[in-house]
Formats: sequence, C-alpha cells, structure tokens
Amino acid sequence: MDTLNKAKGTKKPQRMRRKDARPTELIEAASSVFGEKGYAATRLEDVARRAGVSKATVYVYFENKESLFRAVARRAMASRAAEIRLEAAVFDESLALALENLITRFLEVNDKDNIFNLVRMVISEAHNFPDVAGIWNDEVVQPIMNKIAELISKAQSRGEVVNGDPNLIAFSVMGPIQMALLHRATFTVNAGKGLMMDALAKQHLKILIYGLLPR
Repeated sequence: MDTLNKAKGTKKPQRMRRKDARPTELIEAASSVFGEKGYAATRLEDVARRAGVSKATVYVYFENKESLFRAVARRAMASRAAEIRLEAAVFDESLALALENLITRFLEVNDKDNIFNLVRMVISEAHNFPDVAGIWNDEVVQPIMNKIAELISKAQSRGEVVNGDPNLIAFSVMGPIQMALLHRATFTVNAGKGLMMDALAKQHLKILIYGLLPR
C-alpha cells in the first residue's frame, strides 16, 4: 500500500501539469500573434484567445506586453542556441569546419518557430518601438554575434585568421546570410523559387575562408 501511495505521489495532477505548461503555451501563442499582426496591433486579448485562456491568466505570468515579448525573444534565442551552439571542442578544429557547422545550423533554425515573422516584425516596427528592437538585439542577436566573435578570436590566437576586430569580422560572417534570409522572406512569394540557400551558404563560405586566411 505504501508503495502504491508513493507511486501515486510521484504523479502530478492533470491540472497542475496544465498550470506548469501555461507560460510556454502563452509564449507560443504570442509568438504567432506578434509575427502575424506586429507589435503595435497585438493585444493581450489576442494572445489569450489564441492560447485558449482569459486575459487575466496572461497577467498571472506576464506583467505587460513588453515582458511577454521579451519571453518570446528568449524562447527564440533558446531555439537557436540549441541548434547553433558550438561546443568547446569545435573551437579546436579548423575554422572552416566550425563556420560550416554554424552557418548550416543557423539556416536550419531560421526555418522554425515563426522566427522570421518575428524578425520582420522587429525591423518594420523598430522606429516606432525602439525598446522592442532593443529586446530582440539583447536577447537574440547579440548572444549569437558574441559566440561567433569568440570563435574568430580563438582562430586568431591559433594564427588561423588574419588580425582584426573579432566583432567586426563576426558581422562579415553573418551579414550576407542574414541578408539572404531577409531577401527570401520578403521578396520570394513562391517558396520553390528564389535564392538557393544551401548553395549560397557554400559559396559564401568559400569566399569567407579565402578572405580570412593569413597571407
């Protein structure tokens, strides 16, 4: 009997499991609504309706729309980090291999989780809502750029890469890829046409490695 009671005690009631999952459900709903409507037009009522809860429930977990958007940005970063994080061992391998892994994973994750709709939203509303752009930069963009700059710095210490500011080189690494993704999301109506991202990434990598090699 004691064993049975212990076994029962290890299981969370259905309502408790539902409550634990609520913030994630709200963030997922907010990600979709922000991406579809933009920051200005999104109301917490819209998010609540998408998540199937009351507006009061949203306020239980998030103070306001800005705090909810910050949570959305952090989730986007967590999604990217799971795909593009380079383990310490990678830094000890060739720069070409490290960059190939990073760019490939970056392209893969940008096709997931409504991220690009959010990026377009941030760009379109940055002028009117600079705080929103700041949140996205702090929570998503800068951590990725810092990781790439770290990769470049380690390669420089091995004499594998030309001297220069690792942060500026990091922008040179990711700038064309970001631009290509924006181009595809903005100008390519038919997903079957337009830029071939895999081929573009390989071409960019060739040019990049040649330009970074010490003379």
